[in-house]
Amino acid sequence: MNGFVELRRSLNSGPILQVPDMYKYLTTYINASKQGLGVVLMQDKGVIAYTLKKLKTHEELYSTRDLKLAIVVLVLNFRAIALQGEALCSKVITKY
Repeated sequence: MNGFVELRRSLNSGPILQVPDMYKYLTTYINASKQGLGVVLMQDKGVIAYTLKKLKTHEELYSTRDLKLAIVVLVLNFRAIALQGEALCSKVITKY
């Protein structure tokens, strides 16, 4: 029940996503697993944008190296769409 209460509080307390400040660094968190790929763009501990991609059946058979390449492609495509072509200085944080 605590998780539900926390989720409800988070969804009802102000904006979930924030507008990026083009003069500050952007942090990109990435994660890849055999189930899917995830990317979160953050700035000042606030979420700018996020995306998840569920892997197709044949993609679940990819090696770790191939999953890392797939997440790089996802990040580059997602950043171009989420930031509408704006170039921001950033750092990438991964669990690898």
